[in-house]
Amino acid sequence: MAVRYGPDRAKLLERLRKVEGQVRGLARMLEDGREGAEVLVQIAAARAALARVALGLLAAETRSCVAESARSSRGLAGLDELLEAWARFMG
Repeated sequence: MAVRYGPDRAKLLERLRKVEGQVRGLARMLEDGREGAEVLVQIAAARAALARVALGLLAAETRSCVAESARSSRGLAGLDELLEAWARFMG
C-alpha cells in the first residue's frame, strides 16, 4: 500500500517529535532514579501520544484510500490493504 499522508504529514511529524522527546525524558527519569509510579504515568502519556499519531495516520490513509478507490480500477483493493494495516495496528 502506498503511503499518502497529504496535508497531515507536518502534524504527524510534529507529534512524533514530541513522542521522541517524551521517550528521551523517560530515559532521563530512569537515569535519575525517579519513582516507578511516576515513570509509569509518563509511559502511559507517551503511549497515548503515539496512539494519536497512529490514528492520525490511519485517518489520512482512510481518506486517501476511499478517494483512490472511487476513481481507480482497483476498486476496493486499496481499502482491503488499509484494513490489513488496521488489523496489524490493533494487534
